[in-house]
Amino acid sequence: EVNFLLGTSQIRRTVSRNSMKQHALQTIGQFEQIRIDFKNEYHNGNLSENDFKGQVFNRIDKVIIFLNLNLQNFHDNLNNKLKFDRILPTASEYDYKEVLRHYFIQTKASFIYGISSVIETFFRELHKVLFPNKNIDKKSLYEILNQIFNKLELEKNENWIAMMVLSNIRNTIHNNGIHISEDRTFIYHNYEIIFNYNLPQNVALYDILSLILYDFLKLFKVINNKI
Repeated sequence: EVNFLLGTSQIRRTVSRNSMKQHALQTIGQFEQIRIDFKNEYHNGNLSENDFKGQVFNRIDKVIIFLNLNLQNFHDNLNNKLKFDRILPTASEYDYKEVLRHYFIQTKASFIYGISSVIETFFRELHKVLFPNKNIDKKSLYEILNQIFNKLELEKNENWIAMMVLSNIRNTIHNNGIHISEDRTFIYHNYEIIFNYNLPQNVALYDILSLILYDFLKLFKVINNKI
């Protein structure tokens, strides 16, 4: 099983370049479908770039494009040492593999940060609409989401859990994949997701990230029908 995680200490040393190459192709197809589904919702919902509800779709579109371009570049060019060395010469096969794995890690970290930032911006803008007289500059995403869910009487189902998981994953980026808050466990779809204090998280899988995006899409539709 190929398991690409976020923290550098977590990447398996035995993963072959061919496995990474195949994983890149699978991920490109997976997230291109997500991008298409989001684009369809944007057009079917008559959303506008001039409104924060439309802007979140266009921003997610750009983040996914950036991810897939990075993965395609990895597949077509960087996975070949001769091509790679034209960009960044490496002294040995070991050095090359190390840089390659870190590139793969950073690609995922950038994607997580991009997606979470876009989604958080959406909820902050939504909060301003629902609570125009409240200052939320110093409010955490959890506080903002909690107020939104209560105001709109939304169920704290998997859509809620998706946002909590994404928030916790994002927070580990600043700590090299280490979870520095209290222990947390989430049952999310068919996954038991565990964040242990001061330990590397191991849940930043592309399959989980794709589920989070689809759950955000479901949540968006519910919210859009209420405001």
